Amino acid sequence: AASQASAAQRAGRAARQGPGVAYRLWEEAAHAGRPAFDPPEIRVSDLAPLTLNLAQWGAGDVAAMAWIDPPPEPAMAAARRELEALGALDGGGRITAFGQQVAQLPMAPAQAAMILHACVFGAEGMASRLALLLQERGLGGRSEDLSQRLARWDADRSGRAQAARKLSEGWARRARKLAGAASEPENVPLGVLLALGQPAMLARRREASGENWLSAGGRGYTLDPASPLAAREWMVIGDAQGQARGARIVAGIPLEPGEVEAWLADRIERRSVLRWNEAEGRVEARLERRVGAIVLATGPDPAPDAEAICAFLVERVRARGLELVPLGKASQALLRRARYAGIAALSDAALLADLEVWLAPLLGRRLEALDKAALHEALRRRLTWDDQQALERLAPAEFRSPAGTAHAIDYEDEGGPSVEVRVQALFGLDRHPGYGHENRPLLLKLTSPAGRPLQATRDLPGFWRGSWKDVQRDMKGRYPRHRWPDEPWTENPSLKTKNAFERTRGA
Repeated sequence: AASQASAAQRAGRAARQGPGVAYRLWEEAAHAGRPAFDPPEIRVSDLAPLTLNLAQWGAGDVAAMAWIDPPPEPAMAAARRELEALGALDGGGRITAFGQQVAQLPMAPAQAAMILHACVFGAEGMASRLALLLQERGLGGRSEDLSQRLARWDADRSGRAQAARKLSEGWARRARKLAGAASEPENVPLGVLLALGQPAMLARRREASGENWLSAGGRGYTLDPASPLAAREWMVIGDAQGQARGARIVAGIPLEPGEVEAWLADRIERRSVLRWNEAEGRVEARLERRVGAIVLATGPDPAPDAEAICAFLVERVRARGLELVPLGKASQALLRRARYAGIAALSDAALLADLEVWLAPLLGRRLEALDKAALHEALRRRLTWDDQQALERLAPAEFRSPAGTAHAIDYEDEGGPSVEVRVQALFGLDRHPGYGHENRPLLLKLTSPAGRPLQATRDLPGFWRGSWKDVQRDMKGRYPRHRWPDEPWTENPSLKTKNAFERTRGA
């Protein structure tokens, strides 16, 4: 969108010719919402030429240079990746010998690299003409298909066409001199030449309409379905408009599938790819033949890398959380206790940070197939002796009643740590059981002999001397075979019936 300053400037240009009216194709109310000025060119331009020049000058820390408007780092990073893919920069960002040659040609690095690479096939003349077509949009007429424009340019005998040919021939001569050798001409497809300078712009049609395309660089593009290129399966994109996802293709050259296989075979890689099969809950390993992001063929991988599968699962758990790990009841109880006691070694953060240590050795291809006992042991081994002592002191696993019965403490209870216990098991106890460093009262969920809830309390002595009378009265009628004494805190604890209890005591 034009800025307010740009709109005013355009109106001023027209006013120099004479008085009149400037018509703007947007609502007057929307004018104030437009940016006041156009953004600095360095923020919207392709930074590959700048990046190559900086490398040629031996510039070090680009961020430390005195810019009026510093170049955006994401754009600089993208430019460095492009130049590395062309072979103009090495992995350390230093200019290569080939990059020095690229910098000698008066055009964008991608176009210069295309012409220099074409010298290997003796096709630098054709590549130079393609480079000029990309710069001069009106040359050869209007069409998204650069091969059609090239054919019309070849047939054009106008002064402009002749001058353009001379310019491209000069580029070709200079490239041959820089390359240092002349090769016998080969019948290289035009699309292949274009791909030499723009490897990430090789693209494949996504559907029959030809409207959507996927490039080897992983970016999506759109094309007018009425374009002559829409019916082709492959093309190399020469130019596109728009920075966002789905930029529109305005220039390209078609390629046949056989040409991709024959001429770009060095870019086709065979790769083992891991994906998560949500329906089956497992890692799916597939072998793919790819050109960058474009998949040519895919099938099951009969012998996937076990270490890669392990790393894949570890990262999936790290990204999605520990709830993906199928913990058994013992492991869940251990983690609940550790969370309650504040044991750092079993915190979610510590476990996610150390997945390679405790989880990775147990992994196969299915998380659901993990051995629950082995998982529990792996978690338990993370506790030092001091951790174990603290865990038992602050969050014991169970409460042992005066009757000798063991009851797991529920640390997830909304009311706080609790146990469910038959009231007869607490006979003889006249102090409330506690837990933790401060001996906090445990929530006792008292039940009848049949396991039905009676009452919950954090004050057992108060219960005995208070609401026990109501419980006693009700339970005597329901469970006459069991003991319901007036002073249960003085009784011997036992879950046995009255008769069984008396026989035992008499014996």
